[in-house]
Amino acid sequence: MPDEAPQREKFTVAQLVLAAAALAVVGLVLIFGFGGDDSDEPGTSQPASQADGDDADGADDDGGDGDDANSAPDVTSSPEPSTTADDETSPPPLPPGMERPGPTEAPDPATVDHQSPSQIALAALTAAYSMDTTTDESPADAMQRVEPWLADTWKSREYDLKDLEDEVEDDWNDWADHDGYASINVIQDVISNDAVSPQERGDTETTAMRKIAVSFTPLGRDGWNGQLEDATWYVHMERPSASDPWTIVEMRRPVFDPTTRPLPTGSPNSWSSTHDPGNR
Repeated sequence: MPDEAPQREKFTVAQLVLAAAALAVVGLVLIFGFGGDDSDEPGTSQPASQADGDDADGADDDGGDGDDANSAPDVTSSPEPSTTADDETSPPPLPPGMERPGPTEAPDPATVDHQSPSQIALAALTAAYSMDTTTDESPADAMQRVEPWLADTWKSREYDLKDLEDEVEDDWNDWADHDGYASINVIQDVISNDAVSPQERGDTETTAMRKIAVSFTPLGRDGWNGQLEDATWYVHMERPSASDPWTIVEMRRPVFDPTTRPLPTGSPNSWSSTHDPGNR
């Protein structure tokens, strides 16, 4: 019996040593076996958080998402291209109170009284200004519409129609950019409105003259409008007899020169003798 106590003490100490060794082994396993799984990516030596950061940076480098997100405000806040230059060079607006009219249409020759010098002159000049870029290839098409009332073709030297065509031709492309057309604001027989009798104008049964004032504006179907243009035309007509229709033998726009006397508004014969080299 005296020997049992020391054996129990030895046995208890051995158990404690074994338990301590087991705990040490378990601690080493926990430290070196499981600690790396919580912080490191498998097969790498860098932390998972660092790898995730690198992937995000790589996405920015490859797709540019990060840079685009930062630069997007600059793109959306960029000012629109300025149109001030175009506005400054645009033609002036229509005069106040003037409604926007449609294109000038050439009269139907069948509806014009060929026994009336005023109607003949007004019809011819209305046709001359019936220019429309959507239906005409050039201003020459409108000049051709004048021919039903002319004694000769519109290209004859007796008419200023070729000069009118050339003037509009210079701006035809600008008109076409806006689907433009000529719109007559005013066209009138000035002398008739002044209540001048045919005898005072120098008319006879076979000769007549009319002074026609024309004002027109090039207009665009997109709202554009060009410069207002004014012109005065002297239209001279003849016919073989009092029963025949009138035809236009001469159309002129006077060129005013302060060094010369004003053009007469009387007899067409006197006007022609002064300004026609052929002295017809």
